[in-house]
Formats: sequence, structure tokens, C-alpha cells
Amino acid sequence: MEDDSAVYLAPHITNQPAAGSSVTGNDYAAASTAGARQHSVFGSEQGAAAASSSSTLSSSSSTAGRLHPIAPALQALLLGWAAQIKKGTSHDDLQQWQMAPFVEAVLQQQSTQYMLHATARLLKCRHEKARGRTRERALMQLEQLCNALESRQPPMTVRLPYCHCVRFPLWPLLKKELAEFYIALGFVGAALKIFESLEMWDQLILCYQLLDKKQVALELVQQRLQVTPDNAKLWCVLGDIQQQDQHYEKAWQVSNRRSARAQRSIGKSALQRKEYSKAAAAYKLALGLNPLYPDVWFALGFCYLKLKDNSNALQAYTKVTQLEPENGEAWNNLAALWLQPSGYKEALHAAEQAIKHKRDNWQTWDNYATAAAKAGAMAACVRGLNKVLELTNGQHLSLDTLSSLLSQLEQENQFLTQPDDSAAAVAAAEAGSATADDEQSEETMDAPEQLLHLLNVTHKLSAEQQQQDNTAQKVSAIAAADTALAARQRTYDQVLSTAGTLLKSAISAPACTHEVWGLLGRWYSLKGELLSSQEAALKQVGKLTAGYTVLAQLTCQL
Repeated sequence: MEDDSAVYLAPHITNQPAAGSSVTGNDYAAASTAGARQHSVFGSEQGAAAASSSSTLSSSSSTAGRLHPIAPALQALLLGWAAQIKKGTSHDDLQQWQMAPFVEAVLQQQSTQYMLHATARLLKCRHEKARGRTRERALMQLEQLCNALESRQPPMTVRLPYCHCVRFPLWPLLKKELAEFYIALGFVGAALKIFESLEMWDQLILCYQLLDKKQVALELVQQRLQVTPDNAKLWCVLGDIQQQDQHYEKAWQVSNRRSARAQRSIGKSALQRKEYSKAAAAYKLALGLNPLYPDVWFALGFCYLKLKDNSNALQAYTKVTQLEPENGEAWNNLAALWLQPSGYKEALHAAEQAIKHKRDNWQTWDNYATAAAKAGAMAACVRGLNKVLELTNGQHLSLDTLSSLLSQLEQENQFLTQPDDSAAAVAAAEAGSATADDEQSEETMDAPEQLLHLLNVTHKLSAEQQQQDNTAQKVSAIAAADTALAARQRTYDQVLSTAGTLLKSAISAPACTHEVWGLLGRWYSLKGELLSSQEAALKQVGKLTAGYTVLAQLTCQL
């Protein structure tokens, strides 16, 4: 990496378009042809059209090892498409990778314009600072970019071309971005100097707070309040430093009741004092001004839970999951709330989302098992119970959920072992058919004699056709019932086997009580092993007797 930042910024800056570098039909045709080959990479028709210029970098030319030049106008178009991707897609890791080909196409040009290269360099820094491996390199490049722009060279005539064709931040905003990057990496002192030079007092106060220089921050806030006494943010910062709600109230007044920050601070302070009603009122006011704060919605839902207002708590946590779908705690609380009004299917769905994002939390798996047991999903229930026992090292096991699971298994076993009623159903169907035939024969007796022969023939044909249809329907119904019954039997056998493994693990775990032995006895009964069931019952009695003995000894000692 070269030391000269101006050379690093633009290897070969051209003030005027070189010969052959203007946008010609050949350049555009070559770009469009290569763009068709890149369509699968960029993933959209617009991306393929814009990326056509970047693909010409690898096109064959008469001079080996030299890149095909792209005119400055096409370079600006590439950066414009990168900006369009950022504007039109969600802000995630994939977004930066979709922008990367356009940015690299401009950076690899040997001849470019100053502002085009600076914009491409800035976009690459923003991409690399989001990754751990390239974060240090992004910091060095951003520092070099700021130094190059701060230098007097090259002159203004070189910097100005194409400055209105790209989205490049103003100088103070670029320095602010560098200072925020310093804070993210822990270089608070370097960021403090930048904020002080730019007179960004709010960020400067934040730096003092991060450095635990509360007295310096307090003096600076008081000085700034003398200059701007109607600054609601400064009053909120003063309240944070002194931990006094009166400053938040002052911020709410000077902002003409428009400062959501003031109400959020009031709500947070009230929540710390466990004044849930006051905190909920403050959070509602804050969210009415700015509802795009999932953490505030979560805190509001917690306040409603403490106030026993489950309906509003359900709405608050639903809003959290809409704004932040990866919030496992919100999904978990949502599942617990749905269980109370008997919304078992909704609770199971919320619990499934919760375990996706909080797989190492046993409370989440416990709620998942409970919701599955309530919804009748036996396989999901036993899976959740196994996970709870694994994560807690045998310290916790929901016996109520396990008992509910065994009750469902007993009902399922009773259904699967009951006698087949298909013969009775067939007899009933035949009886119904005979009744219909009798009714039709009665109607036939009332007909004139000359029509009897014709009616008898028609009746025989219709009866035969109806009999064939009934037979086909019976066969298909019996086949479908057998298939469903076989699938149900397989599910039952799998769940029963997994539940047995769970119970056998539970009897050797610290969470084992006399109730676990009783549940194991019920499982042995389902398996048809009556001797093992009796032994489990004896173990249950022995465990219970031992518990009473210990209790009696403790009572005597007292």
C-alpha cells in the first residue's frame, strides 16, 4: 500500500476524456454482451444491464493482461446502479455483496475521475468494515481517503467533474463516519478529537461518557445549555448523567411534547423503579411519536405483563416480532401469552420461531414442549422435553407436560386398539340402500301398467350402476382409512419409543422424583410390559416413602 494518499486515491486521474474513452456504440455493445453472461451473478435484469460494463474488464483484447477501459459516464452509471441496489433492497449482508461487482469494476479502472474513484473507495470501505477479517483494512482505507480529500492536491478542477453524478457525503459527514468507526473499534480518544474539531457536541458528550469522564461531560452539557437552552437532547443527556427525571420532563417541555427520546428515558427510569404503570404510559407516548423501536415495544410488553394486561402485552410483543423477526425472546413471550387464552396453534407457531433463534435456552424449549402438548403435537412435545433435559443436565423436567404427553399416548393407544367398525359401516350403508330401493318400489306400484316394463328396466340399470359406484367408494374409503391408520400407528410407535428413552434418562437424572417412576410405570403399561410396570410402581412407592422418612427426621430435629 502506497504512502501517497493522492496517488492511492486515483492511480491515473484524467481531467478530460481520453481518446476512445467516450461512450461509443462499441463500448455499450460490448458492455451489453458481457452483461448477459453476468445475469446469473447479479440476479436481476437491471443488475445484468448495469453490470454489463463491469464484465468488460475480463473481456479479451489484443493486448494481453490489460483491462478493457470503461468510459467515465459508464463508471458513474455503475455507481448509480450500486446506489439503486442499496436503496431498493433490505439492509443485510447480501446487499453489500450485490453492490460489490459494480464497485470493483470502477476501482479496477486504470483511468478514472477523482470523484468516481473516491465514491467507489468509500463504498468498498463500508462493505469491508462490516466484516471482522477486513475491518482493519477498511479503517486504513477510510483514513487514507479522508487524508486525500483534506489535501490541497489535486486542484479543484480535477475534483469537480462528475461530483453531481455520485452520492458522496459532505466533508463533516465523512469525518463523522470515520469517528463513529473509531468508536466501534474502541478508539474513543481518536473519535473524541474529531468530534471536538467538528463541534458535534452530542457525540462529544457520548465520548466523555464512554471514557467515564462524567464531570467533564456534565460541564460541557451545562455550557451548551447556556448557548442552546431549548435543546431537548442536551436535557436528556443531562438527565442521564445526573439520573434525575426532572431533566427529562424539561426536555419534554422544551420540545413542545415532540421528543420521543425524553419519554423513552422517563419510561426506562420508571421501569428501573418498578413503576410499571408510569413506564407503560411513557413508552406509549414515545412509540406514538416514533414506533420503529423494537426494544421499546419489548419493554412496553414487559410492563403490560407485570400489570396483568395480557391483551396489550400480546399486541406489543407481536409488534416486536414484526420489526425484529429474529428476536427469540419476543417469540418466546408471545408463545407463553398465546397459551393462556387457549390459542394453542398460535402458541406452537410462536414457540417454533423462538427455538430457531434461541436454541440454547432451556426455557424456550420448555415453552415449546408445553405448547406442543396443548396443541396435540406429540412428536414436537417429546423433542422439546428431550432438549430441556439435555440443556439443564437433568436438573429440570416439566412433569405436567410429560404427564399430558402420556395421557395423549394412552388415548391414541385406545383408538388404535379398538375393534374395526368398517363391517358395521358397510352394513349400515347396505341397509340405507335397501331402504332406498323399497321407497322406489313403492313409487313404482303407483305407475300405470304400460310403464311397468320400462320402469323395471330403468330401475335395474340404475341399481346396478349405483351398486358399482357404492362399491368403488367403499373400496377407496377403506384404502384411505387403512393408509391413515398405518401412518398414525407409525407416528405413535416413534413417539412412544422416544418417550421411553426420555423417561429412562430422567430416572437417573437429578430431576428424578417419585412422579417420574409413576410416569415410567404408565409407559411400561402402554408397551404391554406389566411386570416392569409393577416394578416401576414399587420404585415410586419406595421413593415416596424415603421422602417421608427424610421429612420426619427433619421434623424431629426441629
